[in-house]
Amino acid sequence: MSIEDLIRVQPPWTLAAVFLGFMLGEGSRYIRERLRVFRLKRTIQKELESIQRQIPQKKEIVSQIIGNLGKRVLLPGLSVPIISLGYDELIKAVYEHLSPLQRNCLHVIYERLRVADNTLANFKDDFLAMIKAGVLADPWKAFADQFQDINASYDVVEDLIASYLSNRPIDVFMPSRM
Repeated sequence: MSIEDLIRVQPPWTLAAVFLGFMLGEGSRYIRERLRVFRLKRTIQKELESIQRQIPQKKEIVSQIIGNLGKRVLLPGLSVPIISLGYDELIKAVYEHLSPLQRNCLHVIYERLRVADNTLANFKDDFLAMIKAGVLADPWKAFADQFQDINASYDVVEDLIASYLSNRPIDVFMPSRM
């Protein structure tokens, strides 16, 4: 029996039902996928909201380190790292669903935070290594300047997070912006 014979044998409503069934199946798959992407994006947004609340604490720690460096007192930089689990785990799944501005903004946010956390975590060891090596004329000032840069970086991150959460991500690679 050929396809033409099947079409003649089957009433037209049968073919319409098959088509409708296919459309309903694909439609529900599409909706489930859109909801999944929405939930993943929302997870990253919630993580950014948590980071927003953590940055003032990080800035306070950095300010204390700077103040102590000015007094020639070494205060270790250990602190609770910035949370990045949502971004680390989900960015691959939502990458194609983000605009280039969103992707770039998230990348710069999380990389600045990663660098700051690494600097804080390694501060004491790096400082002592510089003292021992004698490569800096004034390591107290050099490290204070470095932490001033980190505080400035936290300010940039706060602006970037606010722009991302307001759905108006800053174009981080425009020279006049950063």
